[in-house]
Amino acid sequence: MVLFPARMTGQKRPLFFIEIINQLVMQEFAVTAVMLGGGELVEAVTERVAEYGLLAERIRVMPFVSSSEMVGYYSAADVVLLPSAYEGISLVMYEAMAMGLPVVASDVGGQRELLTPETGVLVSLGEGDESECDRYVEILRPLLQSEKRKYELGQAARRRIKSFFRLEMMVERMEVFFGEARRHRERRRDIVTSGFVGEEMLLWVQEFLALDVSWQESQKLHAMLIDTNQWAVQLERERNIYRTQGEAWRHVAQKNQLALNRSTVAHNTVNGGLANGC
Repeated sequence: MVLFPARMTGQKRPLFFIEIINQLVMQEFAVTAVMLGGGELVEAVTERVAEYGLLAERIRVMPFVSSSEMVGYYSAADVVLLPSAYEGISLVMYEAMAMGLPVVASDVGGQRELLTPETGVLVSLGEGDESECDRYVEILRPLLQSEKRKYELGQAARRRIKSFFRLEMMVERMEVFFGEARRHRERRRDIVTSGFVGEEMLLWVQEFLALDVSWQESQKLHAMLIDTNQWAVQLERERNIYRTQGEAWRHVAQKNQLALNRSTVAHNTVNGGLANGC
């Protein structure tokens, strides 16, 4: 039995887990799987299992269970499979290893800080395609078939948890880390001398002055731009006045020219009549 005790979310890749189990089933491998968890992909997971027909008899999709109930599922499982897309370190791995279970998981985040080759198998992260699915199948088939291999990995996993990851050890290590952080902070205080502060203040003043000069120059440029714009507006206004005056003068000139033409015609007519009469 392969156990998937994780949230049904994109991070945990439950649909890819189904593809791995389906590939084992298609190879006529005797395997069952239990998926424990909730999340936005529960409906999609249930539908995918139903689509594959035979998987409905091989995969059981169940909601979250209590911590006490989880012990029973860990005890019944042969392998915990966690093909996550990303992790820090999965808390499920601590639990499974403490229960003496081998873990097959994706090699992401800090997983390798906990899971070593002696306690389980890490698989390089892929694209969730057939190639990555085949890598998991090639690891799971021999592991599930070998009681000796499962036992050796499980016992080594439990020893690693007992030796390096007990709860009281975590408290002790946290105290050590906080102590180191406190000492580091004190060392940093020693580094910050009055001369160092003076140099930093000088740099800040220089940067401020440079910014102030830039601001003043920008203000001058802004004033010049305003003056230029006002001059351009005035020029456009005067050009419109000149254009209007020019049109008026042209109209007057045309009227005068027309009157002059008429006067010339009349003068010529009168002169012609006098000449004929003579």
